[in-house]
Amino acid sequence: MKKNTQPRQILINLRNIRKARGLSINNLAEKIGTDYQQIGRIERGQTQLTVDLLYKLSQVLETPISNLLEESTPKTKNEIQRNEAKENNLTLLIPEIFNELEHLCKKNNLAIAPADLAQLSTIIYTYLIKINCTNLDIHQQLLKVFFQVFDAIFEKLVLTKVH
Repeated sequence: MKKNTQPRQILINLRNIRKARGLSINNLAEKIGTDYQQIGRIERGQTQLTVDLLYKLSQVLETPISNLLEESTPKTKNEIQRNEAKENNLTLLIPEIFNELEHLCKKNNLAIAPADLAQLSTIIYTYLIKINCTNLDIHQQLLKVFFQVFDAIFEKLVLTKVH
């Protein structure tokens, strides 16, 4: 038996997310192509998780790898579902962010490729979701304020550049 050198929280996260998905150890093992004993050993910390296995687990459990690695993860099925619903609702902000960026660039005569705008939109989104709030309206208000500030900064830069 190998000594457990992985953080205990990963094991707890794996078990909690597996249970929240309604999967038994046998079901999970079957879906990732291993035997139930392997999953049991992983959850007990008796064997090391490989990157490949961690990836397979995240795919089968339909959760980002970061949820498995987080120091503190939701403990109940309802908390996991609430967090996932929050992430799903907030992804609706990405097109809104893209449109605002596009408008800001046009207003300031900046030629930015759509792929770059998409990348910037994703970056802004990743920072926005770090705000611990599940209310989409509040995120939209924050986004509006963000772009007002951004617009003022651009306007100042453009005016400074012209003078």
